[in-house]
Amino acid sequence: MSKRKLTLASIRGLTKRKVTHEQITKECSEEDEYIDNEGVDVLKGISNLELTVASITETLPPNSGFSPVVTRHMLYSQNSNRTDVDRDILALKRNHSIVTFAFRSGTCDYIMTVKDYHSVLRNILSDIPVPLAPLFEQLRRTCEQDVFTKRELKHYFCWSDDVITKLTESRVLSHDNSNYAFSVPSAGRFVAALAAGRKEIIQMLKRRAARELLEDDLIKLRLKKSKLGAKFVLFDLIGRGDVHVVQCGMGNLIRLVSS
Repeated sequence: MSKRKLTLASIRGLTKRKVTHEQITKECSEEDEYIDNEGVDVLKGISNLELTVASITETLPPNSGFSPVVTRHMLYSQNSNRTDVDRDILALKRNHSIVTFAFRSGTCDYIMTVKDYHSVLRNILSDIPVPLAPLFEQLRRTCEQDVFTKRELKHYFCWSDDVITKLTESRVLSHDNSNYAFSVPSAGRFVAALAAGRKEIIQMLKRRAARELLEDDLIKLRLKKSKLGAKFVLFDLIGRGDVHVVQCGMGNLIRLVSS
């Protein structure tokens, strides 16, 4: 009997159930199914993206005071195929492995692992009467929904007007007209620090005759206007296309893109 190819939809369904890659392979064998190269690429992409998020957040300075958030641009810096990155982000979001936020007019997604977001919520909600287990479960159930009305918050999370007000004041919820969205309390400071870091590095490169600097030298710089750190900000600049990475005999060269 010939084996049936496991479809991409089935693969994504398995990952949504948080089945590991090893379990998927085992289930395929037991059901006389196989994964083709495209399916393998999907699984590898999801796994690689999770590792990329972790590796980038590890470059945040220990005492920065910011939650471990990355931008979509930072992930683009590690994979030139943006379509693949977008696909893997969507798969991880559906799998409830990451959460995405749109800070300030939705110009760019900001991404955090669910594990890290739960840690943030535990710290913030210690003084607010919100049971964590039901909250985490509802976040899992509504992981593909970005915006909620007050009525939906009351229905899904069983929150009173007073609790919603407290969560908004603590910046767990952001409020825009009649819509609410989950957020990160330090979001505003993070966006401001990232913008300041970008500007400082770009201005520094503009002052150099060749508008370039070795990556090893750049990431050692202590930014004066941002606590995020040069290495962390550099991921964002590369993904945005503000700078290019050029290989040379002495290592990677960071070159400012002509405007």
